Amino acid sequence: MSPNSVIDTSSIIDRNTYYTNEGISMTHIVNGQAGNIETHTTMAPPFLPITNFLDQEHFGFSSMTIHNKSALTWKFIHGDGSGIGDSFTLLKRKA
Repeated sequence: MSPNSVIDTSSIIDRNTYYTNEGISMTHIVNGQAGNIETHTTMAPPFLPITNFLDQEHFGFSSMTIHNKSALTWKFIHGDGSGIGDSFTLLKRKA
């Protein structure tokens, strides 16, 4: 996403793989899976078109793996042990 909230489509490889685009756009992760003590809260539409994945049912945690200086992978892991709920890989664009 660029500073003016426009999606940088030139950085999208596929739904789970993206390039960095220094000076043009940034990768922004909002990972809010905690809920609250009374219940598991949810969001109501409308949702911005910048949302790639929305899971309002599972609790869990995040894991980030830095593969090398040019690649990292982020994963949302379900806290109930049922596996990975979402993931993406960010690749440094070659100069």
